[in-house]
Amino acid sequence: MRKGLFVVIVIAVLGVGYLAAQATSSLLFERELERIVNRLDARSDLQVERRGVEQGWFASHGEIVVTPRLDNGWRIELPYTARHGLLSTRADGSLMPILAEEAVPLFGERLPATPPRWHANYRTLSNDMTVRVDLAAFRATEGERQFDFQGGELVLDGRQDDLQVQARVGPLQVEQGESALLVEPLTLETRYRAGTGQRPPRWSLETLRVSSPSLGLSVDIVGELRFTGGDWGEFRLTDLESAAGRKHWRSRLDGHFTWTAPPPLVAMQLGLPLDTERLTIEIEAGEVTVNGRPLPSFP
Repeated sequence: MRKGLFVVIVIAVLGVGYLAAQATSSLLFERELERIVNRLDARSDLQVERRGVEQGWFASHGEIVVTPRLDNGWRIELPYTARHGLLSTRADGSLMPILAEEAVPLFGERLPATPPRWHANYRTLSNDMTVRVDLAAFRATEGERQFDFQGGELVLDGRQDDLQVQARVGPLQVEQGESALLVEPLTLETRYRAGTGQRPPRWSLETLRVSSPSLGLSVDIVGELRFTGGDWGEFRLTDLESAAGRKHWRSRLDGHFTWTAPPPLVAMQLGLPLDTERLTIEIEAGEVTVNGRPLPSFP
């Protein structure tokens, strides 16, 4: 009897401990998600809120809605399901851009593709997470143009104060008759450390190819664009409405591109010899030079 009672007590204690750990994992996930939503909502240009939240010890459901404060032309809906474990919570859902004026989903209605899917793993003890967003491939026809998009992915890993971001989009091919445009995958790698204020995003364009036998046009561009300095978290969409705001963020751009065998018409428009074999494009603090010659600043 005593041995049996001891076993029952042990099982009961383990059961209570398991349920307590399960409840704690659920509460910590909800607290972290709420903090992220409140932090995003504190931005002046975005309204971020949660709707239809159903919180449970083993699973939670809800929807995050992102709406621009100064533009009612679109919104993003992110329905999610979170499954809570002892040491981590796994969440997944879809990312659904909505054209608000018509209440029409972008994917499935305007584009023949399924909405992007996202998956997240929140680790309770370390308070960090990994989020992956997958863009589905699709083919579409618009008039005489044919689009072939090979999808992409976005991965975020870490915590709010130390976040690594990797992204790849494409390739994309557009065909119209004998003309074709091929954009090789665009990639982004960045790490954000809030304590040091470091955020050096890096965008890279491996290759951009355009061919049109009927026009005798062939484009082959390789290069890289970087955002340097400052905190990207300070960016607001409203900054782009003024010349001063555009100039401020453009000054954070640096990069270089090489265009091999540019068409004579392009060289002529740039004031270069018609037989120019290569264009070297440099971007320093938002100022652009082509083969050492400055281009007029953009407004």
